[in-house]
Amino acid sequence: MRDHVAIHLSPLIANRAVVGTAERFTLVRTIYGTVSLKAAANNRYVTAASGGAKPLIASSQRIGIGSWEKFNLG
Repeated sequence: MRDHVAIHLSPLIANRAVVGTAERFTLVRTIYGTVSLKAAANNRYVTAASGGAKPLIASSQRIGIGSWEKFNLG
Protein backbone atom coordinates (compact mmCIF):
# COMPACT_ATOMS: atom_id res chain seq x y z
CA MET A 1 0.00 0.00 0.00
CA ARG A 2 1.24 3.50 -0.84
CA ASP A 3 0.82 6.43 1.46
CA HIS A 4 -0.04 9.83 -0.01
CA VAL A 5 1.07 13.26 1.16
CA ALA A 6 -1.52 15.49 2.85
CA ILE A 7 -1.48 19.24 3.39
CA HIS A 8 -2.92 20.99 6.43
CA LEU A 9 -0.32 23.77 6.95
CA SER A 10 1.88 21.30 8.78
CA PRO A 11 4.83 19.34 7.41
CA LEU A 12 4.00 17.30 4.33
CA ILE A 13 3.86 13.69 5.50
CA ALA A 14 2.90 10.66 3.41
CA ASN A 15 0.34 9.05 5.72
CA ARG A 16 -2.86 8.72 3.65
CA ALA A 17 -4.03 5.51 2.00
CA VAL A 18 -6.22 7.30 -0.58
CA VAL A 19 -5.85 10.47 -2.63
CA GLY A 20 -8.19 13.34 -1.80
CA THR A 21 -8.00 17.12 -2.27
CA ALA A 22 -5.41 17.42 0.51
CA GLU A 23 -3.12 15.04 -1.39
CA ARG A 24 -3.31 16.77 -4.80
CA PHE A 25 -0.70 19.14 -6.15
CA THR A 26 -0.25 20.89 -9.48
CA LEU A 27 3.22 20.63 -10.99
CA VAL A 28 4.19 24.10 -12.24
CA ARG A 29 7.16 24.30 -14.61
CA THR A 30 9.09 27.54 -14.21
CA ILE A 31 11.10 29.51 -16.76
CA TYR A 32 14.20 28.64 -14.71
CA GLY A 33 14.05 24.92 -15.55
CA THR A 34 12.73 24.10 -12.09
CA VAL A 35 9.30 23.03 -10.90
CA SER A 36 7.01 24.21 -8.13
CA LEU A 37 4.15 22.37 -6.43
CA LYS A 38 0.85 24.13 -5.81
CA ALA A 39 -1.47 22.50 -3.26
CA ALA A 40 -5.07 21.95 -4.39
CA ALA A 41 -6.26 22.22 -0.77
CA ASN A 42 -5.20 25.83 -0.21
CA ASN A 43 -3.73 27.10 -3.54
CA ARG A 44 -0.38 27.75 -1.86
CA TYR A 45 3.03 26.67 -3.04
CA VAL A 46 5.09 24.03 -1.28
CA THR A 47 7.95 25.77 0.49
CA ALA A 48 11.35 24.42 1.51
CA ALA A 49 11.95 26.98 4.26
CA SER A 50 15.51 27.75 5.33
CA GLY A 51 16.83 26.37 2.07
CA GLY A 52 15.40 22.92 2.77
CA ALA A 53 16.62 22.69 6.36
CA LYS A 54 13.00 22.65 7.62
CA PRO A 55 10.15 20.28 6.65
CA LEU A 56 8.28 20.96 3.40
CA ILE A 57 5.04 22.89 3.99
CA ALA A 58 2.43 24.11 1.49
CA SER A 59 2.07 27.53 3.05
CA SER A 60 3.88 30.04 0.89
CA GLN A 61 2.29 33.47 1.23
CA ARG A 62 4.34 34.88 -1.64
CA ILE A 63 2.67 36.32 -4.72
CA GLY A 64 5.19 34.67 -7.03
CA ILE A 65 7.45 31.65 -6.87
CA GLY A 66 10.54 32.41 -4.81
CA SER A 67 13.74 30.44 -4.37
CA TRP A 68 12.26 28.33 -1.56
CA GLU A 69 9.41 27.21 -3.85
CA LYS A 70 11.64 25.96 -6.69
CA PHE A 71 12.63 22.29 -6.98
CA ASN A 72 14.72 20.26 -9.41
CA LEU A 73 13.45 16.97 -10.83
CA GLY A 74 15.73 14.07 -11.54
